[in-house]
Amino acid sequence: MITEYYYLSRTLPPDDGQVMHFGEYLVRENILSAHQILKALDEQRKRRKFIPLLLVELGMMDDHRALKLCTISNEEHKDVLDIMREEGIISQQQSNRIRIARDKSGPPLGQLLVEMGFIDEQTCYENLKLYEAQKQGTAGTTLSAAVQAEP
Repeated sequence: MITEYYYLSRTLPPDDGQVMHFGEYLVRENILSAHQILKALDEQRKRRKFIPLLLVELGMMDDHRALKLCTISNEEHKDVLDIMREEGIISQQQSNRIRIARDKSGPPLGQLLVEMGFIDEQTCYENLKLYEAQKQGTAGTTLSAAVQAEP
């Protein structure tokens, strides 16, 4: 049931016009603590694909070239994508796209919160629906209205 809602967009403009992410929404609504969100975000970061491996999987280079870039990155204390940009291998736009692909390679926050036992699946589902309704500009939407509006 909740699987299709794990991949909802992660931004919601709050009253002050700044970007609010789903985790911030859960804290603001007193569903979870900031510490629980931070633990889940740390786990999310750990599960993202390693950029050199992602480059190989995307067909941008072979294993040997990726490993060489890892070595250079460690020796020079530089990011792999920064090295590739400096060497003219990729553009800034390509670097940004690779970072987005990396960020999307990890599990969504809602899924991790359920897996880690911080929130049950039903509560996560309900709050994702409310979050999505608020994101779409129906801030006063109730859960029943949000679920009825579901495509």
